[in-house]
Amino acid sequence: GDAVQIAREVADALDYAHRQDVVHRDIKPENILLQEHHAVVADFGIARAVSVAASEELTQTGFAVGTPTYMSLEQAAGERNVDGRSDIYSLGCVLYEMLGGDPPFTGSTPGAILARKTVEQVPSLRVVRETVPESLEQAVLKSLAKAPADRFATAADLAQALTAASATSGPGPVTAAAPEKRWRTFAAVGGVVAVIAVVMGMLLWPRSSVALDPTRVVVAVFANQTGDPTLDRVGYLAGDWISQGLLEAQVMEVVPWVSAHQASVWVQAELEAGRVRNPLEALAAETGANVVISGAIYRERESISFHIQINDASDGKLLAAPDPVAGPVDSVSAVVARARERAMGSMAVLFDERFGFWVGAAQQPPSPAAYQEFSAGMERYNAYEYSEAIPYFRRATELDSTFVQATILLAISRSNMGQLARADSLLRGLEPRRDRMNTFDRLWFDGTRAWVGGDLEMQLASMRPAAEMAPGSKAVYNWGYAANRTNRPEEAIEALSTLDPERGPMRGWRSYFHELIWAHHALGEHERELDLANRARQLYPNSTSFLLYQIRALAALGRPDEVLRLLSPGVDVLGPNVVGQAGAALFRHGHREEAFALFERIIAWYEAQAPDGRDSNRFNRGMYGEALNLTGRHEQALEVFRQLVRERPSGPLALTKLGVAAAWAGDREEALAMDARVAAAAMDRPFLSRVLTSWRAEIAAALGDRTRAVRLLEEAYDQGHLGFFIDWHVAPELQSLWDFPPYQEFMRPKG
Repeated sequence: GDAVQIAREVADALDYAHRQDVVHRDIKPENILLQEHHAVVADFGIARAVSVAASEELTQTGFAVGTPTYMSLEQAAGERNVDGRSDIYSLGCVLYEMLGGDPPFTGSTPGAILARKTVEQVPSLRVVRETVPESLEQAVLKSLAKAPADRFATAADLAQALTAASATSGPGPVTAAAPEKRWRTFAAVGGVVAVIAVVMGMLLWPRSSVALDPTRVVVAVFANQTGDPTLDRVGYLAGDWISQGLLEAQVMEVVPWVSAHQASVWVQAELEAGRVRNPLEALAAETGANVVISGAIYRERESISFHIQINDASDGKLLAAPDPVAGPVDSVSAVVARARERAMGSMAVLFDERFGFWVGAAQQPPSPAAYQEFSAGMERYNAYEYSEAIPYFRRATELDSTFVQATILLAISRSNMGQLARADSLLRGLEPRRDRMNTFDRLWFDGTRAWVGGDLEMQLASMRPAAEMAPGSKAVYNWGYAANRTNRPEEAIEALSTLDPERGPMRGWRSYFHELIWAHHALGEHERELDLANRARQLYPNSTSFLLYQIRALAALGRPDEVLRLLSPGVDVLGPNVVGQAGAALFRHGHREEAFALFERIIAWYEAQAPDGRDSNRFNRGMYGEALNLTGRHEQALEVFRQLVRERPSGPLALTKLGVAAAWAGDREEALAMDARVAAAAMDRPFLSRVLTSWRAEIAAALGDRTRAVRLLEEAYDQGHLGFFIDWHVAPELQSLWDFPPYQEFMRPKG
């Protein structure tokens, strides 16, 4: 009798709501309160969220929201026109549970519950509780019909059927002796707001046209709904920490947080510009992840709570919405750690029990203050502003000395700025903690340490498994980068071809095209090289690098006239470096007349702007000297380079160019003297020695010491030269080696 009375009172409340065109969408025991012997329907948060969206003419197509145990099939399917009959189904589930002890359909995951609802018949109540009258069972079963048309047309009809059934069963009073409330955490003050905020974050989820990988998961930045901007970075910390846990489990493909963070920043900018309506759908499309973990942060006085949800991005279906995690606001790191455990546990239930193995297995997250600095550094790092990122990463490590990721990114930023010695010092300091790093961070650490230390084979060996752990991420680019530097262009193409240069971590990353173009040039695939250079030039029209790649490909294809047309703006506009490199490419591919004409252009341009030959720009003077040398005016070139060396006696580049000019002028003694001075400079600069060794090879080649020149190139490679084989392929200074079999074998791609 109590069960029937409660259900009838809820049906009366729903009938009133439905007549106001409001569908509750989340009828479940938690949302039915007992106040002074009467049932009250509470928490119309989802109904309000949908109503607001509809009033703004926003679509809900393909979006499922609610509680799977009590959700109708049409609601689970995300149908647009869900009406009051969906609430009738949910109330039928509640009544069934009140009478039988359990809901009609249960399962270990939301998907399992919905699958049972789709294919199985509702179990008989009278088998479980034989005292239930047949008329009452029929009313419950009619409420639980799979098709809305087979249910009661209105909640009033259900109430009437329950009234008729109660005449058989005998009504009884509600037995609660005192007011009873079943509130979720924070429901008394903020529960409805919390539901609305989380729902609105996911409400507008149209199907994506981008092919999504069903085995890939991305974690979004948690939305800060506390009203306290100082907690903004806590949302980043939650996303980072959950991502790390998923990566460590190695069960699914996980978008690493560096990539997810970068994508999140881009999506937010697009949202603010009005080009994105659904940030989570955009995040899925940007990263190629079909599974999206998102959430929001709420605060009530001195407590903070994390609300998590997991969605299928292909259709917007809600896969899981675990219970919120809450704790003291002054213990944010501990609450974040518990939120990660909750997310990992939900992933274990949904996809693979191996996720559950990693629950609680990791250390505590970094302090919020340290993460505040780290996150600010990440934004600059992902924008390739390494010098601006360095102070933030440094402060993060100072605030939390255990923050390994901050130290690794600080080292990478320093190495990208050419500060190899400082990067090496940072990485050496991390060595004692290497074995306590998670697998992905350890691979990044090993790869970075190898790159800084010049062990290119080790870098490649580290980035291969890192790329396998995180397809579509920057790790894949680094795999291709390392493959190029170990003269494996085919492997570089294999890696880089899996990335989209206009989406995700490669968006705006010009170096992607650098690596791919170099790889195709090394393989002699010049048509493909030209296609890529043309595409890169369209994306980055102001880049002189991609102009040079177009020129290099055209020179290799035997189309010098097109090269000269690209150079028509002249030296004043393009600069002597571009024109000089174009001349070198033409020279390398047998177009000597056109190459010499370009070198003459540089000479004429320089002498016109510096009639006394004393341009204060050392680089311009160097280009002038090279043009003189390449056109056979060695004595004039010698004077230019001797003056540069007098001004800066320890400058290794000027010493090298003087050595080459002396060799071509027939002054072997001066050439060898310059070689010795470059070698001495290498002794004083260990991280520069790999480059200087290759420069010494240019002097040896100019002297005709071909065996020694090849040996020096091999030594530069073994030391970890961070340049590129293509530079050694084109450099005019190495022209004596071009037909030398040992050089040809050394330059031959290895894979």
